[in-house]
Amino acid sequence: MNSTETKTWTILSLLETSTNYLLQKNFDDARLSVEILLSDSLKLPRIQLYSQFDKVITQSELLTFKKKFTSLVANEPLQYIVGQTSFYGLQILCDKRALIPRPETEPIVEKCIEYIKLHFPINKQLSVLEVGTGTGCISIALAKSLSNLKIVAIDIDEHSLNLANENIKLHSLTDRIELKKVDINNFISNLELQDIDIIISNPPYISKEEYQNLPIHIHDHEPRHALTDENDGLQFYHKLNEISQTILKQNGLLIIEHGSEQSEKVKEIFSNEVWNYESSIIDMSKHVRGAIYKFQN
Repeated sequence: MNSTETKTWTILSLLETSTNYLLQKNFDDARLSVEILLSDSLKLPRIQLYSQFDKVITQSELLTFKKKFTSLVANEPLQYIVGQTSFYGLQILCDKRALIPRPETEPIVEKCIEYIKLHFPINKQLSVLEVGTGTGCISIALAKSLSNLKIVAIDIDEHSLNLANENIKLHSLTDRIELKKVDINNFISNLELQDIDIIISNPPYISKEEYQNLPIHIHDHEPRHALTDENDGLQFYHKLNEISQTILKQNGLLIIEHGSEQSEKVKEIFSNEVWNYESSIIDMSKHVRGAIYKFQN
């Protein structure tokens, strides 16, 4: 990618040269990453990159692409560079204010929707609490899929809440999703809620030790507080066990995501008489990534 300013580039030549450069650097999904960056830089749908492959890139477009490409090579997450990602088929604005929505979380949403459709009356309004909303992607996906949900989404971080608010406005859901700044460690004193039908959460579940070994693009760019509990990775499940019992309705649901190797440890936390283990949630890699518990106090 040296001396790009002095060479005439077409979409195809820039695509191929940039992809080869990333392959030499052992980047995953090199071709797809370049396609996304180029599409974003040229304001063209990805499919049109190939129908216009001989289009000459202007100097302005080239500079825009080069800036984004340089950020990618420096291990900035692709989603942050382009400012958005897709989650459950929805456009979600995405930047360093919050954790990047991941495909592994989509089965949590899907299982929640499936369970609601099977076990609740179709016209019954349900109250939902999301703990640790980040971008707001989980709440938004639920609200877009089911019209009978009224959601309160909480987070400790003001910046995350601002981003979630932008996404909620983008999807015209301000009347159905309410955002609140709440520290889960002072949950009861900061949030007056009761008779909740469903609590859903993708909490920070990476241990302090594991956090140090995360890939650079995660460790150096995504918000630390959204990734690790600065302990053993299980602290938020203990807290969810405690607070859920104070606000869930009888037979209310707790739906949680956890790490792919945490299933048994999380089960131990909820292995008491007030919880009935309903089902596991399996991700696309066939790993157990979550669980549904029913409150039976």
